[in-house]
Amino acid sequence: MAVSKCVKCGANIPEGAGFCPACGAPKAEAAPAPAAPQPVVQPVPVKRAGPGLQGMIDTLLSPKLITIGLFIGVLVAWISRIVMQFLFVGTAPYSALLIVRFTFMVGVGGLLLCGGLLNAKLNVYVRAALIAAGGVIIGVHL
Repeated sequence: MAVSKCVKCGANIPEGAGFCPACGAPKAEAAPAPAAPQPVVQPVPVKRAGPGLQGMIDTLLSPKLITIGLFIGVLVAWISRIVMQFLFVGTAPYSALLIVRFTFMVGVGGLLLCGGLLNAKLNVYVRAALIAAGGVIIGVHL
């Protein structure tokens, strides 16, 4: 049989009693156990391009911009090849088209090459493919 003490007079209160038999004070209820503290959830910070040169490299050589540059290069190569069929070799428009095509293709090759070399966030196989494609494009047009 568990006996508790009266908070007012200190007398023993039997287990089933609701009041102290000595002074009549109500039996003090046991204080509820304190609730466990709620865990604090920290928000995950958004990863943004860092400042400085590495942030600029990550932004300029992102996969989206590399894809857009590759698309523009392929489009320029295709259109210039079609237009070359209608121009005479050695004429000024033909030479101008060769210069434009060379500039775009070396630019696209450089973009792919730099994207593969400098963007460390890409998969190693994607980087290798970018380096190979950029090297081939630059090599063919030089």
